[in-house]
Amino acid sequence: MNNLYDSSFSNTIKKKINNGEFKTKEDLINYLKNLNNLFFIDIELSKQLESQGFNLNSDSLNELTVRLLDYYDKTKTNISSLNLDGVSQIKIDNKEYIKIRNDDGSYKVFDDSMSNDSFVKQFQDRQNNSFNYQTNDGVKNRNEIIKDMEKDKEGANLDSSVDINTRRLTQEEQKEFSAIMKMSNMDKMNFVVDPVRNIYINKDTGEVYYAYKNKEGKIEVRKTDEQTVVTEKKNVSYIDESNIENNIDVENPIEDNFDKLDDFELQYIVNNRLSSLTLEQQEKLNRIIEQRKQEKNQEVKEEQIDKPKIMRFGVLQKPNNGFIDVLILCLITALYGLGIILYIIIKI
Repeated sequence: MNNLYDSSFSNTIKKKINNGEFKTKEDLINYLKNLNNLFFIDIELSKQLESQGFNLNSDSLNELTVRLLDYYDKTKTNISSLNLDGVSQIKIDNKEYIKIRNDDGSYKVFDDSMSNDSFVKQFQDRQNNSFNYQTNDGVKNRNEIIKDMEKDKEGANLDSSVDINTRRLTQEEQKEFSAIMKMSNMDKMNFVVDPVRNIYINKDTGEVYYAYKNKEGKIEVRKTDEQTVVTEKKNVSYIDESNIENNIDVENPIEDNFDKLDDFELQYIVNNRLSSLTLEQQEKLNRIIEQRKQEKNQEVKEEQIDKPKIMRFGVLQKPNNGFIDVLILCLITALYGLGIILYIIIKI
């Protein structure tokens, strides 16, 4: 017997799905429920399908329902991709920026102080608002969205550190620039900078530095923390415009939340997913693990200091429990009473 799903009757329902006649999945379910009844009521339709080699029974009808619902899901599968590798969010002098490493190794930095959303949500919102950014090429979509951001976000003026004319900087900017340029191993580093915004990027590693004035008024060189993402790749099934089922890899950004994971989950990432993380993510992960170790060691030290100790004759003694205290009190009372009795007898 032939498969009912491959019948012309089933193909008619697929066309209805493709034409958007079922606004929701529930609409399709209700339609198929009525359809099952129709097969058993309409004897002529049942005989017609059976004459074509299709087996009509409850099992075949249930199978048809399941496969058509699966077909509906695959026609709704979102195959647009978004690859945000090389994109991060940084904060300097209480201002937020989006940092982008271009395919050629150069950098862009956008002022992000006008938005309260994470950079991931901003990219996703722009993608959802234009079909031009909803292709299956995640890198292409990212680059097109970056071009769109250039229209309404102010960019930093990044130049090679060797090309900076310090005479055009304010006195404070000159001090900050000088502090960065005097970093150890500076001769091995290649910086692109925006001294006005206090942004200094190591072009080789992507690390971002800035000058910070401490409470004593001295300038310190600090490295920014970066909010990054992991690009997750999944293989999904979908129905294309030609009504053919295909499999395709879809990329989506997953924001790292290392600080919200427990120690076991962090160690799992180290053991199984470390190679998939960016350099910035690896550094952030290791920094969180090391910080937690230090906090645990500090807690142990504090517990040891606060633990009560009773030393007697050089031996660590444990405090008496309640039963021993009561027993000692009874013995003292008994001896005191015995002493009084002996005193009375002697006087008599």
